[in-house]
Amino acid sequence: TLSKLNVLDKNQHHTLAITTTKHLIANLTTELTSFWSSLPRSLKAEPSLTLAYCKQCITTQHFEQASQCITLALGKHWVDHLVSLYVDLPSQTPEQQLSQLNQWNHQYPKKTETLLALARIYSKTGFLEQSKHLICQSLELAPQRAAYHLMAQIMEEQGDIAASQRYLKKALASLT
Repeated sequence: TLSKLNVLDKNQHHTLAITTTKHLIANLTTELTSFWSSLPRSLKAEPSLTLAYCKQCITTQHFEQASQCITLALGKHWVDHLVSLYVDLPSQTPEQQLSQLNQWNHQYPKKTETLLALARIYSKTGFLEQSKHLICQSLELAPQRAAYHLMAQIMEEQGDIAASQRYLKKALASLT
């Protein structure tokens, strides 16, 4: 291999392996799950590869594999973007999502992505006050455009247009 020939050091070899694997994942459809299964654990543990695999699973409508991968990965280490993907999975019911998100919130407290994901699910299911409470918790930890935007949507849904506009302005201000 390139490492043994001293063409690449260990870090360069690892970076090349990740880049190559990401490219392969992005171009696979039917063989995706078997390819993922064949990867060494060291590569499966890479957050960027886990994210690429889960995104490709969703693209190819392998929702159950994406759900399993996300759940397994977040049980071992935290990757914010995986939480956002999990909320968008069509194979999960809101009850399943709430249960899993609450587990992650307990396991990894004070993660803005988890709080915002919980808020999104509560908003979808009509529990707007619970959603607003979680958004406020998330904003206390770190202001995020997505949190301001979700709060603006909820305020508009509740008929408070002035508050909705204030949150939209905050969302826009967070872009700069």
